[in-house]
Amino acid sequence: MFAPTGYIPLVDLFFEAFEHEPQVYKYLIQSTTDLERFDFGMTCDILTGWVMEFCRGKLCITSDGISAITISNIALESPRFPWSLIQRELSDENCASLNVNEKMIEYYQLVQPVSQNDKQQFFDRVITLFDEDSSKKTADGHDESKSSKIGWQDILSDESLRKLITRYSEKHGFAYPHLFIDYRSGAVSLKLYDHLVRHGLPEVSGLWAHEYDSAASVLRRFDGYTVCVPKAHYEKNWSKFWEEKAGKELRLLEDSLPQSELLDAGFVGGEQNADTKTKSTVADETTARKKLRQYIIDHEYPVMTKKAFKANIAADLGTNAWNRVWRETVKVHPYLSKRGPKS
Repeated sequence: MFAPTGYIPLVDLFFEAFEHEPQVYKYLIQSTTDLERFDFGMTCDILTGWVMEFCRGKLCITSDGISAITISNIALESPRFPWSLIQRELSDENCASLNVNEKMIEYYQLVQPVSQNDKQQFFDRVITLFDEDSSKKTADGHDESKSSKIGWQDILSDESLRKLITRYSEKHGFAYPHLFIDYRSGAVSLKLYDHLVRHGLPEVSGLWAHEYDSAASVLRRFDGYTVCVPKAHYEKNWSKFWEEKAGKELRLLEDSLPQSELLDAGFVGGEQNADTKTKSTVADETTARKKLRQYIIDHEYPVMTKKAFKANIAADLGTNAWNRVWRETVKVHPYLSKRGPKS
């Protein structure tokens, strides 16, 4: 794709970003303690998301004979097509009615969601690890009233769990593509949006955000325009961004895992002991995500503080765990990320 002198096409940045796939693969492997994580983004989703982060405040659009026009990242970055989640949400009949055929799947590089069989296999194996840990502690004379804890190191060191994580980590494609960006051309595109609206997705899915329609009305006049960024921004910051990005994400991951991603007695049901009440489990976070999304839909996209949302769904989570639940929910309901009383 072309760009005016002094600018570089967004598609070139996408292409270069995939040179950093090993870093993102490592990040994805080490951040996975539940296969549902892949419904919210594969390696391609993370890479393109980080590219859009690099472009914040610098994103422009242009066409033949038209100077570059600065455009807000919100219009292009926030709207995403939750493909994997929609397949999980809709009945087979409603999903088929969307007519997302093989040609579209190939063009938009859409991946199949995590199978329910693999999720169950993963869950069963974690329970087995928990039971084995409990039995060992009992045999060693430990107090049975104290929770057993299965950490992320245990998950990654277990061969069967590691194979499941690796299988999905290595998939090339999108579970959560940007709705208004054509990754092949790096242009503004409403083709996917128009197809989904034409086949009734907003009427059958609670995952469709009203903000998508507002963004589409603004972007329609720019359909087909090339997306680009100033070359000076690219030359000055691109290498540094990637050097720091993966390192920062991995550091945040390592800081949060010991507290927020331990799998204790709450993972397999029953009441938690009082001394573990502030430590969340994968099951707690999954439950909170579902409750939060349902609350938003039932109350027709309410506007309130993040703290109020947490109180209204009675989410008994620590700060790191709640922040992670919030970030995942924002991907489905982008309006939550806008400036205002939700922070």
